Amino acid sequence: MPKSDVLTPIQGIALLCDSQGIIQQIIANNLGLAAAPLVGQALTALVEPSSVEKTQNLLATLHMQRVAFDWLLYVPSANSVIGLHCYAGMVGGQIFIVGTPSQPDAEAFFEALMQINNQHQNTLRQMMKDVAMQQPTASLVQANRLDEFSRLNSELINAQRELAKRNRELTTLAQENAQLYQDAAAALQLRNEFISSITHDLKTPLTTIKGYGEILRRRVTRLELAEPDKLIGPLDTIDATVQRMIEQIEGLLDLARLQMSDTLRINPSEFDLVLLVQRVLKMLAPLLARHQLQFTPLEPSLIGCWDLLYLERMVTNIISNAIKYSPPARLISISLRLESSTTPPQTIMEVCDQGVGIPAAELKRIFEPFYRAENVRKQGIKGTGIGLASVRQIIDLHGGTISVTSEEHVGTCFTIGLPIIPSSTQHGADESIAL
Repeated sequence: MPKSDVLTPIQGIALLCDSQGIIQQIIANNLGLAAAPLVGQALTALVEPSSVEKTQNLLATLHMQRVAFDWLLYVPSANSVIGLHCYAGMVGGQIFIVGTPSQPDAEAFFEALMQINNQHQNTLRQMMKDVAMQQPTASLVQANRLDEFSRLNSELINAQRELAKRNRELTTLAQENAQLYQDAAAALQLRNEFISSITHDLKTPLTTIKGYGEILRRRVTRLELAEPDKLIGPLDTIDATVQRMIEQIEGLLDLARLQMSDTLRINPSEFDLVLLVQRVLKMLAPLLARHQLQFTPLEPSLIGCWDLLYLERMVTNIISNAIKYSPPARLISISLRLESSTTPPQTIMEVCDQGVGIPAAELKRIFEPFYRAENVRKQGIKGTGIGLASVRQIIDLHGGTISVTSEEHVGTCFTIGLPIIPSSTQHGADESIAL
């Protein structure tokens, strides 16, 4: 019989099992495994205890699909534990399994096995001719056995070729996926760099408009006109609108920085959250004019140490959302309270509206950058999808929490918790808020 030393350069093992996974024959083995004790035992006896359940799942897969590709099983060898990439097929009620230490070796191992099987088949045919000449009465039985062996061997070779083909296809697919991932990562990097660049460019003219608006407002005040509010009112609206656009751009810039793995830093200072919310409500007064507003601070003041600019943006975004997604004349309620039972204590801010609401299936995605719920897109309500993403980012920077409850066509309620950190811990400076 030809020897299997053709496999010597390629480590691997090839087994033939019955349909229940009982090892019937060790076809090839150059991994230093003790083959003799394994014949007649379950395939699970070959593997490490950690791989027993996975081996059972492999057998179940073979019964359902007849083939299995690249299952990593661990087997003990003389001095160590080897991880084998296993490929298997069920042919004629028998299971053929090949395992190699590395995935690229599998195809070469299959080719070597096919050479061995062909040599075995030719040798057995020659032996049967000799038997038929010496014992004619037994030739029919032997011939039938040979035909059965030849059929099984042919099926085995076809299964090996199919496994080798699938392995090549999987390797190609993995390479294509890796290239697609690299292309997508490069595209995201380019997009984030573009966003970072364009936001800087947009802020410059807006800052100029805001500056000239403030100059005009001061001149109108000094002129002592009979009805200065007719000019000051529109100038205040321009100032508030420009400020809102600047904050949106800042939020977009922060998202770009975060996705480019830039670390965002907060500049904490001590201030009153109640006064901050009042200032934001004053700035948003032109937009709130068509709604009912109920502001309920349960404490006269809530002093904490946070980043003033970030928190003003967060409060503005969350209230602006309530305005945007609520029909005119509907109630928008805002409450502030102290939760002293936590360590450290927290300020709890709730912003509730009676607007369009959020579909239950989409609640978990509303904080994703650029995501907008389907119902608001269908109603033509414009938006960028960065407001809530920016809110979540700011809250995370402060170690806070945000939750949301909503019912479509009824309304939405956001609950925000912000830990109150003393200024001595944060080393922040006191900062007053002008209304």
